[in-house]
Amino acid sequence: MSTHIHIDTIGGLSGDMFIASMLHAMPQLKSGVVQDLQAAGILLHVELEQSEQLVNGVTAGAIDFPATRADPRPTHHYKHIKSRLEKSRLNRTVLERTLAIFDLLAAAEAKVHAVDIEDVHFHEIADWDSQADIVAAASIIEQVNASTWSCSSLPMGKGSVLTEHGRLPVPAPATTELLYGFVMYDDGESGERITPTGAAILRYLINPDKNTQRPNGKLVCSGTGCGKKRFDSLPNIARVMVFTTTATEGTKFNEHLLHDNVSIIQFEVDDMTSEELATGLEQLRQIVGVLDVSHHTRSGKKNRTQFSIQLLCEPEHQDHIVEACFLQTTTIGLRTSICARTILRRRQGAIAAHGSSHPVKQSQRPDGASTVKIEADALVGYSTLAERRKVANDVEQLAPALDD
Repeated sequence: MSTHIHIDTIGGLSGDMFIASMLHAMPQLKSGVVQDLQAAGILLHVELEQSEQLVNGVTAGAIDFPATRADPRPTHHYKHIKSRLEKSRLNRTVLERTLAIFDLLAAAEAKVHAVDIEDVHFHEIADWDSQADIVAAASIIEQVNASTWSCSSLPMGKGSVLTEHGRLPVPAPATTELLYGFVMYDDGESGERITPTGAAILRYLINPDKNTQRPNGKLVCSGTGCGKKRFDSLPNIARVMVFTTTATEGTKFNEHLLHDNVSIIQFEVDDMTSEELATGLEQLRQIVGVLDVSHHTRSGKKNRTQFSIQLLCEPEHQDHIVEACFLQTTTIGLRTSICARTILRRRQGAIAAHGSSHPVKQSQRPDGASTVKIEADALVGYSTLAERRKVANDVEQLAPALDD
């Protein structure tokens, strides 16, 4: 039995939203969080306040760390923060997680400002409440000890945020560094949506190139946490869903599955000839990032024959592929969406048969069996259908050679 936790970043994610949603789902974690904050010496400066709020009609937990006394602002130098935490009574495993999250933040800041990581000078992140966010998040992560984590696509935000370096576009530069690989979208709301601390927590927990999907499993609890901002069109909340998965024979096969996201581009045209469309679609197929192009015909308005086109592409290439669609076809509007995809692990290889080496693609099925498909272009030189089928069948019979 293992635990998987999925984070839905509905309104975005900050440190306090992560903590609030996790404690809303599993309130029993709070005592451990308080103990770790005390051990880190942070509760000498702030206190943990937990409440419940109604956000756009949704009940959500809220977390705040108000100052308990008028202390001067703590040191902003990462090396001093690190040294203080290392000398504290904080549990060693929680300390390691805390410093790992801080390291991610420091590395991002170091790259943005072109300084060594030891010379990083934090601003808002160094305040006691922000340090509390990171220690509390590390405490929660250690306590739940989930096997895997995943997250939804992330709202990008827009506009700018006022920082110690002046007004900067969102996501802020350091946040942007931490979010490479994550799928992002514009939900129309302005302002900062993923804070640096929220981005560091996501980066620490999730490799966006491997898995951002919820698994199959039993949902055992969920929780919702809110941020301090309020939006007109949607609630500023994050939701966590906690699953248990059983290591049965069926789930072992998941190691053969790969999860990622693809962009889907769809549009219709009814004023191109079939020859023009064929040429345009072939041009689109050659563009870097395009994974597949397909189309079918149907009857459109005024009973005209209409071509419905769909492209699958890598999300990071979507913008220039959209532009190419407008250049290669007569469409004046299209639709885009990000979709989760599951594919089998596969590899390219070659099998010798009939005096030639034939390129093939081998896939690993969930039951452990391998399937092999000869590349269609390798059969072009055979003159009849019967010959092509015989070569393909012979190559498939020799498939075990790829496992050597």
